[in-house]
Amino acid sequence: MDYALMAQEFCKAFTGKGCRKVTKLLDEGFKGMYVILRILRNSETEVLPSDIAKRMDVSTARVAAALNSLSKKGFIERIPDNLDGRKIVLKITPSGLQALEEREIVVYNLIEMFLKKITEEEATTFLAIVKKLFQ
Repeated sequence: MDYALMAQEFCKAFTGKGCRKVTKLLDEGFKGMYVILRILRNSETEVLPSDIAKRMDVSTARVAAALNSLSKKGFIERIPDNLDGRKIVLKITPSGLQALEEREIVVYNLIEMFLKKITEEEATTFLAIVKKLFQ
């Protein structure tokens, strides 16, 4: 099997109709502020900015910029840690939760639209492959 050729074909598939809109939407949904909001929503413990940088594998400076943007939009709160006032704990606000849920609906609907173009068996196989590649 020629994996290099397959990689090229895979990349060519992303030049089709509507691809730019899809990749932009997914890109916005899977990186940056929406990932931060998902981390905050799903965390069972307090989250520090350094925790987000580690989970996203990005610099603390990049996280700080994203947190500033989220804070200006009212999507997160920065709360001083009770035990160590130098540390800042992050919390998602109700408006941040709403923004995240609205974005997820758009992304889920888009993915659903694409999955409906293939058979149930193909969709099941596709999902299994994606899980294997990214988990």
